[in-house]
Amino acid sequence: MKKRRVFCVLSMLALFSLNYSSLLNYDLETDSNIEKRLQLISKNKNIEKLIKEEIFNLTNSQYYSIEYLTYARDFNGNIFAVAKFFPKGFVILNLSIGEFMEISTNSDFPYEIDQVKSKYYVPLYGFYNEDGSSSLTNTSNAISSSDNKDSTSLANLKKISNQLSINYPKFRNKTNLEKIQGKIQINDYYYDDMPQETPSMTVFSGVDAPKAEIEIPYSWFFRLNKTQFPENIDGNCGYVVMSMLLWYADMFESAGYLSAYDYENFITVGNGEYGKCVPTLSEDFIDHYRPNSGSLVPVDAGDLIDEFMVGKEIDYDCKTTIWVFTKGIDDILAEGIPVGYFGNLPVEPNNNKGFHAITVYGSYGNGKILAHYGWDGYNQVIISKASMFELGGYVYIENYETHHHRKYISNGKHSYCGCGLLMEC
Repeated sequence: MKKRRVFCVLSMLALFSLNYSSLLNYDLETDSNIEKRLQLISKNKNIEKLIKEEIFNLTNSQYYSIEYLTYARDFNGNIFAVAKFFPKGFVILNLSIGEFMEISTNSDFPYEIDQVKSKYYVPLYGFYNEDGSSSLTNTSNAISSSDNKDSTSLANLKKISNQLSINYPKFRNKTNLEKIQGKIQINDYYYDDMPQETPSMTVFSGVDAPKAEIEIPYSWFFRLNKTQFPENIDGNCGYVVMSMLLWYADMFESAGYLSAYDYENFITVGNGEYGKCVPTLSEDFIDHYRPNSGSLVPVDAGDLIDEFMVGKEIDYDCKTTIWVFTKGIDDILAEGIPVGYFGNLPVEPNNNKGFHAITVYGSYGNGKILAHYGWDGYNQVIISKASMFELGGYVYIENYETHHHRKYISNGKHSYCGCGLLMEC
């Protein structure tokens, strides 16, 4: 990128120093002030550099380039930089605190630039027009749908935006803010445009999210599981999480969490190489046991898992917490156990009272978690705790049973147990 003339740089620095402070407060701004701030921010090239640095650090790949970079607001005057990547992925950066709110290196981002630019953003809900209607037109996805007007009413969206905005200052990233302000130099390497060449099909599908500092040993089960789980609809997110936890326990801890009937009727063995494919859990699994599934809290989920395990000769313990915000999750993950997290997450239009359930299988040292969100393609999502309310709880299964094998992967020549043991075809 060519350097600007010295006069322009000095002029912009003066303008930036006078106006950037307004970006860092949390008072409700008028639309006219926000528009001026958006115009000013759009001229700051450090934002693009910071985003490129972040995606390169995550992927260690130069195949990613920015398809578009634009700016959105929320209902409380905070401004967000939104970048969609080629070939896949996106990031959303909260410019008020310098924190990346949402990052994905392998998920499709359904929004066109006009559906994001100057729209109203509610973390993990999506982007909205001023009247609270979805900015997506003639499009539906797992996060936003025009069919869910009641649960995403304008009043509810503003309430969520306000609650999150109050929480934001605790997650202020001083280093990133100083990079945006030009106080810390960002290596020019990241400033160069990344190649636009078409990568291989493997890269097209998106590279893996970086390995978390704490990550369960068979995390590939969640990383690869894009579509092979029951559909997350009608507020049954907690049941999807329970299904994944039981399925994981049966595959990697010990066969027996799922009965022979379950295995024969609801499991389709993965077709491919071990560690590179996952089996499929049928859509009918949840309907068979809970045809009227609905919203859950962690204690309910624990009770239902215990009920499901009645009569099974498995030595285990299902543990739950009541509304402790992610406290202790790192310790559980370090023991190799995935965690079902239930919380007041602003994520799913079909939710009940704002609750959603996700499966956490990794934790980074910077206050972010690695999770499966229970939607197609949202199998590797890195999320900041700044995108979450402070109330939440979790459920997990602690196994004490000696491992019993069961075939879960087969490629026609070899078959494998989840633990990796080669079995007879």
